[in-house]
Amino acid sequence: MMMRRSCIFPALAAVVTACGNFFDDAEYLTAEELGVYEKEFVLPAEAGSVEIPFLTNLSGRAALMEDCPWAVVRNPVFDGDGTLVIEYQYNEGTSRSVGVEFSAGPRRDTVLLKQRGIRAREVLFGSRNVVIYNGQGATRIPVDTNVPYEEWYIDIRYLVDAGWITRTALEDGHLVLETEDNPAALPRAAEISVLYDDGWGQVQEAILYLTQARSDNRLGEPVSFAELRARAGAEPLYIEEDLVLTGYVASDMASANVAENTMYEVGTVDYTVSAKSFILESEDGTYGFLVEAASEEDNILGQGDLVSIDLKGLTLVREDDPVRFRLSGLERTQILTSTAGTLPVKRKHIGDLVDEDIYTFVTLTECEFPVRKGPFTPVNEAYTISLNSSRSTKYPQLVRCIDGGSLYLYFNTTCPWRRDGRRKPYGSGDISGIIVHEKFRSWEDGDAAYPSRCGTIGRYQMRLQSRDDIRFAEDLADSFSGLITEYLIMEPNPSGDGSWVPTYGNNGSFVHTYTAYTNATYGTHGQPTVTYGCLGPLDATGNGAGTGIILPDGTDWGMETEGLMTPSSGRLDSKLRTCWTATTWWNSTQRRGYAWLVSFSTLGYASDRVSMQISVNNTAQNLRAPRYWKAEWSLTGNMDVSADGDWHLIAEYTVPDVVIWALTQPWQSPGFKSMDFPLPTEILGHEKVYIRMMPTGDAASAGDAYVGSTVASSRASSMDYFAIRYNK
Repeated sequence: MMMRRSCIFPALAAVVTACGNFFDDAEYLTAEELGVYEKEFVLPAEAGSVEIPFLTNLSGRAALMEDCPWAVVRNPVFDGDGTLVIEYQYNEGTSRSVGVEFSAGPRRDTVLLKQRGIRAREVLFGSRNVVIYNGQGATRIPVDTNVPYEEWYIDIRYLVDAGWITRTALEDGHLVLETEDNPAALPRAAEISVLYDDGWGQVQEAILYLTQARSDNRLGEPVSFAELRARAGAEPLYIEEDLVLTGYVASDMASANVAENTMYEVGTVDYTVSAKSFILESEDGTYGFLVEAASEEDNILGQGDLVSIDLKGLTLVREDDPVRFRLSGLERTQILTSTAGTLPVKRKHIGDLVDEDIYTFVTLTECEFPVRKGPFTPVNEAYTISLNSSRSTKYPQLVRCIDGGSLYLYFNTTCPWRRDGRRKPYGSGDISGIIVHEKFRSWEDGDAAYPSRCGTIGRYQMRLQSRDDIRFAEDLADSFSGLITEYLIMEPNPSGDGSWVPTYGNNGSFVHTYTAYTNATYGTHGQPTVTYGCLGPLDATGNGAGTGIILPDGTDWGMETEGLMTPSSGRLDSKLRTCWTATTWWNSTQRRGYAWLVSFSTLGYASDRVSMQISVNNTAQNLRAPRYWKAEWSLTGNMDVSADGDWHLIAEYTVPDVVIWALTQPWQSPGFKSMDFPLPTEILGHEKVYIRMMPTGDAASAGDAYVGSTVASSRASSMDYFAIRYNK
């Protein structure tokens, strides 16, 4: 099939349409015109033909602009408007191009045909970073190329000293370099840039980075990862020795998800941090460092490269609780060698992770995404770089493991596939990425009572480097866990009792305990509200992507909802019922909270692991919704104060406030907070089990602090997911 890159309609010769206003009796004047709709056609390598429509009121001829054995014009002569047909042959070589000229009287117009080849014109060095030693004679560097050497333009840029490369040549698949010996006590460096035509008239560049050893033929003293870690202390260490560190690059810069882009203050973000960072891990995969290059241009390494770097002039920083290490200031001249390699394999369950795994590439086995809806970043895009804002830089996605452990995957808002229209897989499997420890104040912030909570959402998180590193089964049936009950959308109970029913199965009901309020439309104590769970992509086509919710009957929920989604921001209208909310949370007379109350049966279930997942946010734009909450279980469901002894604590947790444009604070979240809680197996085997989620007090935020105010009336707190799971 013909592929077209651009559509340009050039201006045709002007027609004097205004003349009729002044020369009523004059003859109509016809201008000479000639033009084509499209100026460039990209053709596949396979043989075929291309049709080029054109407009003209003249007679003329079309011809190829140079001798071309692979293309022929079938109807070169024309008289008026028409379509030119050009046949082209199979291209078993590299990309090629030819111009087509239309001529008619004094008029000319041109079109460019660009045909792909079975292989692009390339210059590929076997190693991008090469060390040259004194006295070794000519250095031979493997190069894979189909571009003749006489078409190379070689530019040598000396970074230390000059003129020490005396000859270059291409011989037997090798770039041959002849150099003068280095008489100095320091290494010297150069870059060789090879420029060549890609066959379509565009200049391509291949760069080779050279380091020449010092006079004693040494680059520095080798140092191991363990030795370098031992040198780090409480203060940053500026490395003054000639030390060489060798390891594998575990990260992929193309992911845009290597490291956290620094937010200096709300709205001010350095988006170069991830682009200039890479993860270097030891050859056995035991230890790793986060390396921040001096600039994006200095980060020239690819995932899997086995590299040696010169540490002199770099700064080493140790961070504690958990222990982790960073290097900063690397320039590309300090990358001494680089060859393609294979990362060491490290497979673990989440519960087996240790501090030494931080900044290494790990495969977590038998994992799943427990929140079965939405994209990887279900956030309000108005607060991200997607809509030219910098109030949110990343989002954590919950992952859980067969052993009961859980952690979060961080996705930068610059990650290109975080919201590409594909739903998350429902089954389980392996997932691979970089283990990190990073704070996330949008979900958890500190105060006088809980200063250690500030930004902490777990000891370990993971950063994916490719969507292909998620190797989960697509279907729920192919997961290690099963569902006892699950709520994905708000579906009012047909009985009209004020509850809503599970999305998955018929097991139990969900209510809000403030029964004095009943929603007029839905007949419930809560009501649906908006969320930001549109799968994407973040343009008009997102209206057809849906919500990532597959109902038990196979319905892809939200696919036929034109006008109920705002793909640019990810917003889902409340009519989709993907989120439920309530606005009354505190009984000031009793000094007691109201609650979400869920009931379900566990008869017939047996397992060694049971868990609960929720996703929550305080969605009140006027703030002052409850901050501190608890989840408890009971076999009676009695909400009277006198029955509090029947309730057993599952966990305490916090609910973040939604972001507010006029008053954005670091502790506000543009997306819901998802959490995983282990449950005791003693809840199994009962006809009825109850779980309540309620505020532990009336502490709240009025916008000027994480807490510092009290809960007010009519302040919405919302939930968009609830499930009880068991290991099958």
